Amino acid sequence: MKPSSLLVIIGSMLSLASASPVAASATSATETSTRVVVTPLLGPTEAPKTGVLQGPFVEPNRKKWEPPSQSPAKTDKQVFKRTDTACWYGAVFWTSDYWALEAEWWSHTDWLYMEANHHSSWTYGTLKLCANNRYLFDNTHIYLRDLGDAMAVVGNCCTDSTCGGGITSITGDSGLLVDVYSVPNWEDC
Repeated sequence: MKPSSLLVIIGSMLSLASASPVAASATSATETSTRVVVTPLLGPTEAPKTGVLQGPFVEPNRKKWEPPSQSPAKTDKQVFKRTDTACWYGAVFWTSDYWALEAEWWSHTDWLYMEANHHSSWTYGTLKLCANNRYLFDNTHIYLRDLGDAMAVVGNCCTDSTCGGGITSITGDSGLLVDVYSVPNWEDC
């Protein structure tokens, strides 16, 4: 039995014991019987409904979390899935092929559609340049001149006559990051 239930029972017994006898017209002074009035026990009353919600899970001033938007304009709210720029070592293609393909991109001012979870590739001599959209459901467009910028960043890895290439990221028009990397022309992207 709960302690609170026990207190309710003791309290009701005390109220019964201290109840004064009820006077009745049939009761005489010689009779010593007493009448006891028994009232039913009342349960807890319901709290008033005021319209104010309380409790540990209610936070009225908190807004619902929403993921960053992917607007056509480049803003500070980009989806961050950036690949760190890294060099790959080993003689896998000619550095001259690398620099020649990089120079090809500077004159292009077109946009390339990059479908979700797909890649595009370009081959020049012993080199294959790959652009990979790793997002499963988000498409984007990349500015072709940005491929030249990415190759210039990775080009710092190519200091000898042969190069191992590297990887970096560029930002598409929707704020998504696309990986750009170089491999030998006989490998897949």
